[in-house]
Amino acid sequence: MNILASDLWGHYGIDWVGAVLMLGSIYLLGQRQRIGFIVGAGATVAFIVFNTMVDSMPMVVANVILLILNLHGWYNWSKAKQAKSDRSSAT
Repeated sequence: MNILASDLWGHYGIDWVGAVLMLGSIYLLGQRQRIGFIVGAGATVAFIVFNTMVDSMPMVVANVILLILNLHGWYNWSKAKQAKSDRSSAT
């Protein structure tokens, strides 16, 4: 039982937090909810911490890139929403 608990919670649950947040992000984005990008950013931060703990620099770099993409998606979504409201108010 200790081996199982160690495998499940050996990294303070940070890996589980990242996994749950990433699944939530995918679901929210699939529902066309902008907050999915922020949830995804939270997941990538958790995975950056986790991969730093396990000394996996390629995954740290990949998650930094994913963090930037999530923030970019959030920003672009707001630009698109603003442009759409500008077009509708101009008519």
